[in-house]
Amino acid sequence: MLKTEEWKKKRNQIINRDNNKCQRCGFNPAENFPSGTVGTFSREIIIEKTTQVLNGEVKIVRFFDIDYNEWIYCKALKDLPNTFGPNQVLLVSNYIEKKFSNKKFNGSSINNLGKIFFTNNQINARLIKEIKKLIGDQIDFDNFDFDREAFYLSTEGKEREFLKSIHLHVHHRCYRKKFKIWNQPESDYVTLCNVCHRIVHENQLIPFYNENGDIYQYLTPCWKCGGLGYLECYKHIDNGICYACNGDGYQQGLFQFFN
Repeated sequence: MLKTEEWKKKRNQIINRDNNKCQRCGFNPAENFPSGTVGTFSREIIIEKTTQVLNGEVKIVRFFDIDYNEWIYCKALKDLPNTFGPNQVLLVSNYIEKKFSNKKFNGSSINNLGKIFFTNNQINARLIKEIKKLIGDQIDFDNFDFDREAFYLSTEGKEREFLKSIHLHVHHRCYRKKFKIWNQPESDYVTLCNVCHRIVHENQLIPFYNENGDIYQYLTPCWKCGGLGYLECYKHIDNGICYACNGDGYQQGLFQFFN
């Protein structure tokens, strides 16, 4: 369904409406937006899972920074090992325009955002300070800030999953029974970059409405792609479509609901 000409036309309409810009972080592939920063840890780290729950393939983890006697919080894939030797694990950080960073973004039709560590300016302050020292003057911090919901631990080869790509996504705020996705109102959609799209799916289940406009069910993001419908690291194979959900992005296929 996402490969049809009707949806491609709808997708372009939404992106043009949103001025070719992610509505959560301000990313525009054509503008000078800072790329993410990838760094390694020079010593062994032991990762602990926290009690915070996210949707899809991601968990919130923490590790202890012995240099600063402080816990550092970030995100990681659920199958990431707990212990890494020196230079075996990567930390990916992303950026957000300051005019967006203080704006509460709700990427769904419902307000079910959970408590997130990274919205508190005091948390990860040491980590941010260290990254700033590493990157020097590469980032214009007068106009950009760290995206506190976009710190990810990764192994080498998977870091691209957590870095912004040049292709913008159109996020479905909801689905509606008996509606083809290209016939839903434009207000049901919003333009996001791939990283922000991931963040929205981590925090929110997407509602499915029946013919009467009542919520029929919430769709659970695919365990493998996290709701995106594709995997950046496999884009050379069938455009990276996620075989676990056939590109739907959800653990339960959508097509049965549109008949």
